[in-house]
Amino acid sequence: MPAHPPKRTAFLIAFGLILLCFQCAAKEKAKPQMMRVESPNFEIIAPCDREQCIQILRLFEWARLMFEKNFQLERPPRKTLVFVFPSEADWQKIGPIARSNGFYSDLPSRGHIVLRSLKDWQMTGLHEFAHLWMRQKMKHHAAWLDEGIACFFEGIIAEKGRIQVGFPVAHRLQWLVRERWLPADRVFSIQHSRDIQSSNEVALFYAQSWALVHMLRLSPEFKPKFPEFFEAVASGRPPEEALRSIYRVTPSELMQSAKHWISRPAWPAESLEWPERTQIRILISPAPPETVELLRATFTAVHQPDDERRRVFAAFAEKLGAVCPNHLALGDLAFNLGLMDRAARHYSQAVDCGASADEIGRGITLAAAGSGAFSQRLLEEVEAAAQDRSLRADAAAALLAREEPESALKATEDLSNMQRDAQFRATRIRAMALIRLKRFEEAEVLARELEAMAAEDSERRSVELLLHDIGQHRRAAAAASTPAHEIYLRQLQRADGLVTRVDCMDAWARLWVTTSDGREIRLRIADPGDVVTGDGAGEQIDLQCGPQQRRAVIGYQPEENAEAGTQGRVKYFRPLQ
Repeated sequence: MPAHPPKRTAFLIAFGLILLCFQCAAKEKAKPQMMRVESPNFEIIAPCDREQCIQILRLFEWARLMFEKNFQLERPPRKTLVFVFPSEADWQKIGPIARSNGFYSDLPSRGHIVLRSLKDWQMTGLHEFAHLWMRQKMKHHAAWLDEGIACFFEGIIAEKGRIQVGFPVAHRLQWLVRERWLPADRVFSIQHSRDIQSSNEVALFYAQSWALVHMLRLSPEFKPKFPEFFEAVASGRPPEEALRSIYRVTPSELMQSAKHWISRPAWPAESLEWPERTQIRILISPAPPETVELLRATFTAVHQPDDERRRVFAAFAEKLGAVCPNHLALGDLAFNLGLMDRAARHYSQAVDCGASADEIGRGITLAAAGSGAFSQRLLEEVEAAAQDRSLRADAAAALLAREEPESALKATEDLSNMQRDAQFRATRIRAMALIRLKRFEEAEVLARELEAMAAEDSERRSVELLLHDIGQHRRAAAAASTPAHEIYLRQLQRADGLVTRVDCMDAWARLWVTTSDGREIRLRIADPGDVVTGDGAGEQIDLQCGPQQRRAVIGYQPEENAEAGTQGRVKYFRPLQ
């Protein structure tokens, strides 16, 4: 963007002296001027006065330090943009997501925190900042876990050097108490909150997601294994499978536990360490009108018809000109409008102007993954712009989530020219697709390759989970292909061999058996209806009394009966021809 002529003012902020007020509401002013306030980590464009601008930046810098201290947040390569919409009328143009108070959007040049207004901006800002952190930590997103963690950080108290998070937000708790909960399968099937049509359902989805995460993070039953569960889902394992493997519960059982959890009279909170004191230089100036208009168009023109989106982009491209400072912003506009050819062109020109090709490549991969659009055209355009095929891993993950394992295999056939972490992830997804197709030997070969590649604890743990899944599914497939009567027989002692005599009593029978390994054993049939025969389809036992030479497969339970003179009770009998 061209520099705006008004002089900027610099401030030094000592964060150790900041007292954050999370309950105060922003002052309403008539048509406030759009301002730009910057630090080394954030650029904020909002309708704020000088005092409000500083307060907004303080919160986000403090949140960054808190997440760096407690959750290993890595600083993004470019400043995160926080954009507060100029008016409610403009906000209503962004589509279904307008019913929320904000959202986080990954665009290739950088992350964007977009807020509806300055009303309750602190809570919304922390919610969206948590999404920024999760984009770093999670390669695969489950909507309820994503939103539940973001809601978890809304309820925060930070004072006198102490930070506690996880407190219930009143309106979310009210929904849980007074409304009937959504079924677990509905909550787990939601890909993104914007896909929910009903406002009531949206509110319940957020509230239930908070309840689930609060219980998983803080309850004595679930807390110890939450890091393992989070890592499993983050690396691409379906949450339902992770729940069964790690916690031994189903989604329905987890939801039922959450209902009991929120009925308690008080809720625990999570204590965090206060970040170290630091100083940040802040620059304040009026926001250039063309910058505000470009950002507004980036988020409001998405739902316009194709011709209108092209017209909007052409107008901005002509107005701003193809100069180096504008290529990334124009690329983001084109990307968000779905104009991939134009986006690729501007990102390539940004690289020619000195932007990092690696950073843009990672940004494009992340943004495309978040968009959920994985057409072949998109893949080709993104790969051409980034000179990197890492997006294939995200495409394969999306295909696997849609239960298309064959397509996921095809997307991961060629893993060349990929970043190392994407190659590791794509190989793991390929192995998971092979599991779905019951090609267990091939999946295990890939798992052993990953075992050799793993360089971090999280990678080694993901390989352990993968090998566990292979074994579990292999055993399940073997059991499914084994007749039920064979499974039953495996649970019994065996006395296969030759039946030499049958003593028929009034209500029971005694079998004299010479087993295949030469043992002599006498077995009792107390109730013919209690004995499985043949393939278990209800066949009757056909026994002849007296001496005989009849070969049979026999399963029995050891049971000494001195009166009958028997050592076991027959539970399975199949004569051999």
